[in-house]
Amino acid sequence: MYTEAVMHLRFRHAVLLFVLACVSLATAQQVKISKSFSVAAVNALHAINSTGWALPDSVRELEARQADAQSKMDDAKDAAETEDDADVFVYLQRYQLRHSQNFADYTNAITRTARQITPRNQNVDTAALRRAAAQVAKDPQFIQRKKKETACAAAIEKQLQARTFSQPAACDLY
Repeated sequence: MYTEAVMHLRFRHAVLLFVLACVSLATAQQVKISKSFSVAAVNALHAINSTGWALPDSVRELEARQADAQSKMDDAKDAAETEDDADVFVYLQRYQLRHSQNFADYTNAITRTARQITPRNQNVDTAALRRAAAQVAKDPQFIQRKKKETACAAAIEKQLQARTFSQPAACDLY
């Protein structure tokens, strides 16, 4: 009974390893993407990154950049001609989500820091936000995240421009 259970468990592990190998092979495989999608996806990537790692001057500016990014993402979605284009678009959406999460973490850290440096009875002002942004920009955690995201964006752009795509090694989106 024990050996039968062990054999069953080993069989399940072998199947799982086979499935993982197949999945990693499929994700490592390069796919061809159409020219129109490639151009639209690069434009969308630039728009996503335009919100960057800098505190915007106003909420309106941030909203305008986000609206532009969404418009460019819609253009990329419309430009997708093949199933491979659609798969790459999904990858680009994951990048956009990761970028949004990083930016939200960054702005939340700025807000927390600004509240800490502002006296208790006063509202957080622009000067406090700027000082907090400078302080957070020196945080090793955010420096590392920014470098990683910048490297990922560059790798994605390079592959999109080459019109062949596979998950870049510089990106950890899955």
